Amino acid sequence: MNENILRIQAFCAAIFLILSILESVCFAGQVSIDASVDKNTVSLDDVVQYTITISGKGINNATVPSIPSFSNLKVVSKSQSSNISIVNMQVNTAHSYVYVLSPEKEGTANIGISSVVVGGNTYQSQPISITVTKPTGEPKQSSQRQQGRGAISSFDIFDDFFAQRHRSHSAEQVSKPVFASTTLSRHTCYVNQMVILTLTFYRRVNLMDAPSYTPPSTIGFWSVQLPSKKDERYENIKGIQYLAQDLKTALFPTQSGELTIGSATIIARLDPFSAPITLRTNPLKIKVLPLPKQGKGKDSTSIVGRFTMSATVDKRIIERGKPFTLKVEVNGTGNIQAIPEPLIRLDDNLKKLSVHAADRIVKGFDSVSGRKTFEYVIMPIKEGNGNIWPVKLVCFDPSAGKYIELSSNPFKIKILPSNIPLPEEIEKDAKLLEKIEKKVFKVDKRIIIKALQIISMIILLVTIIFIIRWAIKKYRSYLHSNPIMARQQMAMKNMKKARHSLKKAKRLLEENLLKESVASSYDAVVGYLGDKYNFASIGITQNQLKDILSQQGIMPDVMQELDKFIFECDMIRWTLILPDKGKVEEIIRMAEGLVMGKMWDNVSNR
Repeated sequence: MNENILRIQAFCAAIFLILSILESVCFAGQVSIDASVDKNTVSLDDVVQYTITISGKGINNATVPSIPSFSNLKVVSKSQSSNISIVNMQVNTAHSYVYVLSPEKEGTANIGISSVVVGGNTYQSQPISITVTKPTGEPKQSSQRQQGRGAISSFDIFDDFFAQRHRSHSAEQVSKPVFASTTLSRHTCYVNQMVILTLTFYRRVNLMDAPSYTPPSTIGFWSVQLPSKKDERYENIKGIQYLAQDLKTALFPTQSGELTIGSATIIARLDPFSAPITLRTNPLKIKVLPLPKQGKGKDSTSIVGRFTMSATVDKRIIERGKPFTLKVEVNGTGNIQAIPEPLIRLDDNLKKLSVHAADRIVKGFDSVSGRKTFEYVIMPIKEGNGNIWPVKLVCFDPSAGKYIELSSNPFKIKILPSNIPLPEEIEKDAKLLEKIEKKVFKVDKRIIIKALQIISMIILLVTIIFIIRWAIKKYRSYLHSNPIMARQQMAMKNMKKARHSLKKAKRLLEENLLKESVASSYDAVVGYLGDKYNFASIGITQNQLKDILSQQGIMPDVMQELDKFIFECDMIRWTLILPDKGKVEEIIRMAEGLVMGKMWDNVSNR
């Protein structure tokens, strides 16, 4: 009985093997792989669609085509589809694999060979060459889903129908597949106090690619981007579980009053067949209080946070004329870069030569901390004992709600005699100090006359300084009472600065430094607007510039001219485009028209 079963199993296996061989032989001449592109010439700012189509019988068991090599091409997206048609009762199947490619530089781009295995046989496509030309500057339409697929059969219509049904059903069950929100660690703070802005991105579906993020406008703040945690966390919101990830920014307000943090923008794409989703968060208001006056000493500064201070010297016994180093280090949490230089007090036989400051900022997930170091080079100019008095620094601690004085230890320096000559200027100071200490005053007519001359010169100098300050005060008062004159003075100052940048742009153009010339023209216009409307022009984005100018009542035609100028500059500054000299000359003329024209004055006068 067992022998019969084994014979039957062996017979079935032989029949299956024979059928498989016959199937591979029959299908060998009925399978084809075709590779095509929707264009053989593409501009640098366009995309090309590359399609691999496998058709014939038995391709349902085919492997996925191998990805060909792409030279001078970058894969932007990929997708696949199937097409089934019935002709004369014969069923034909085709699988299409679509790659959207973006060229990287001008020249020739090549697509290699793709291969697929069907029924044990390997089929290969032909390589393709594409010519990449200069960018046209015209907006391109995205590739359509049906490009290159040929006729649409009834099976495609059914596939689309069921896909739409599936998407509609999912949309009803999934409330907000992705959304974002922003929060503040506090809504009331002091000037220069750290506030943490947290943007949280929520999703409960997979994304096609990484979302793009545009940070909010933070005019009136000094901002520091904090590192983000790579791991996502789960959050249950109204019974729905989301994956959440935070993006945090430390903000330090630079002025008091009610400030506004603009909207952040996130663009996410859920699948290759639907348009990207744009998410915008709500703007946030924050009340910034000025630092309290009570308890603020005459030497206090605007430093805010929690800090400690220490000081060290590299030598306590040293010869006259040999410098040594006093190192003062301030550590803590807050705006490290805003820490000012502490004032030091030295005995008369010690002289400060120079000071060097360096900071090290540590960006945590929820705060900004670090240290700032000040290295003072001090020269002993007379032997004996010299004192370095405690170094002091006053800061405001928001958690304690009061000013705190930081103080270091004092140092006593023993200065030994030396034959090393002092620098001429320091030698004069040392000799003068020695005369004062010994109280060597020869009272005679010549010294009295010299002293009177010095006193007279001092009085005259003080009088001149007083007159100058009085004149400046009067002139400022006149400008305050005459705003037209004040605006004219400021306009002349801003215009002079802008003209200097434009001259630099022309000089760079003559030296054939085209990109640098465009950058100088851009700095002239944006710097002029920043000086005119009192905002920081360094690092400002085009959207931030629009927001500021729209608040000034800028007319649409002026904004249109400015947008065109910024677009032309960005196309040259931030792309691989090599401009010609005529284009750069046109940009300089546009810059001169924006800066030296009367359009901004007319807007201001309105």
